[in-house]
Amino acid sequence: MSIKIDLANQVRQTSLPKWKPLLPLFEAVMNSFEAIKEARLPENSPGQITVTIKRQADLFHDDAPPVVGFLIEDNGIGLDDRNFESFNTAFSSNKQAIGGKGLGRFTWLKAFDRAHIRSTFVDHDETLLTREFDFDESYDLDTRGLPKPTETGAPGTTVELINFRQDYRDRVPKATDVLVQKLIEHFILVLLEPDCPILIVIDLGQRYNLKEIFEREYKSSASARDFTIGDVPFQVHGFRLPTSRTTKHKLVYAADQRAVTSDKLEDYVPTLSSRLADESGNPFFYLAIVQSPYLSEHVNQIRSDFALTSEDADLELELSDEPLIPRGEIRDKVIEFIEEDLETIIESVNAEKFERVKRYVHQNAPQYKFLLRHAHSFLRRLSPRPRNSEIETVLHREHHRREVELKRESSKIIREADKIDDYEGYHKRLSHFIDNYNELGVSALAQYVSHRKIILEFLKRAISHQDGKISTRASCSSTRLSHEVHLRRHS
Repeated sequence: MSIKIDLANQVRQTSLPKWKPLLPLFEAVMNSFEAIKEARLPENSPGQITVTIKRQADLFHDDAPPVVGFLIEDNGIGLDDRNFESFNTAFSSNKQAIGGKGLGRFTWLKAFDRAHIRSTFVDHDETLLTREFDFDESYDLDTRGLPKPTETGAPGTTVELINFRQDYRDRVPKATDVLVQKLIEHFILVLLEPDCPILIVIDLGQRYNLKEIFEREYKSSASARDFTIGDVPFQVHGFRLPTSRTTKHKLVYAADQRAVTSDKLEDYVPTLSSRLADESGNPFFYLAIVQSPYLSEHVNQIRSDFALTSEDADLELELSDEPLIPRGEIRDKVIEFIEEDLETIIESVNAEKFERVKRYVHQNAPQYKFLLRHAHSFLRRLSPRPRNSEIETVLHREHHRREVELKRESSKIIREADKIDDYEGYHKRLSHFIDNYNELGVSALAQYVSHRKIILEFLKRAISHQDGKISTRASCSSTRLSHEVHLRRHS
């Protein structure tokens, strides 16, 4: 006797974040991809998946009505006995070799009231059979899904996800273009495969061929690289997306050819805070996808995030027997690839940023003039069109960073003075240190002169606009300030 499962309790224990409302759809579409691959269709009969978006029948919506469900159809192998047994087995290992967790269908019931399934397949004796049943929390294997002979149709499966629950429905994008973009982004690594089935989306009377959109707008600009962290292999793909497809530069982390989670690249590369223009002047946003067996091994059960890839894995390293890779280390490697992939474009953006910085320094902040010679060290921290306040903040931090480094270097030079083995090398190092220290000294003097000029201008205006009594006080203050400046210059 096999162990039974309390389906309603299993659904309650299934975690599906509210910010992942399309995950049940993705799981159903991935099932279709796998069913088509398993069917081994002839070349003259390509695999096809059709996703029909079901919307609320409401005539009072000016824009697109809310999404209430999805209909997913494929011409794959169908729910034959082996696949149906897997469907009825929680945590099934049937698709473990291709990353299956055996939990995808439970997310259907987490976000929808039920799923209606109709599947036609060829039995072992070449008989064409069909199963049709509702999958809901009262699903009973003994009474549903029994196959019946059919004389019409062809192998394939239809899954209709019915009645989106309100708390998930409210998070679903209404715009068709956004839904299309989400599907392409999630399955972009599948779409890269040469034998990828046709993927169609039907919505509001329009038909969208996602494979054609991918070939036209994504694949033509694609680039890729392999890299390793330690002995662990990774692969990253980069795409330049038309601005009609997205509004942010993103890094997506994928597992088993499926997008899992993402970072906004502007949080780590300010140059990527707004759209870029390619060599022909066409605007685009950048999408990077990173995948690895490591990520596939560490994705959680419902593919909403990764385990053991936190920013700071020190504690996890102490508690684990296996080498862990922080997510930040993966990100840094990908950003190196992105900056090389966009090198020419980033250089052009940085040249424009440098002109803005130079103008600001000459007009408002001469104390930072020496930093212009080191612009390569801070330009990447500025957004493409920085305001004066942002420039001031970055320059101030760079100035402070150099001050701290020089203090650290001076202490090191003093400590090593009594045990010099390489005098020539030490002398070069000392000369370099003095040159940098003099730069800071010139900067401090420029800042002092700038402040003195502002104060003198303020006093001049005060003297000319106030009555005699206040003017006398201002004049005295001016005399004291001039005396103080004289003493400082000669001290």
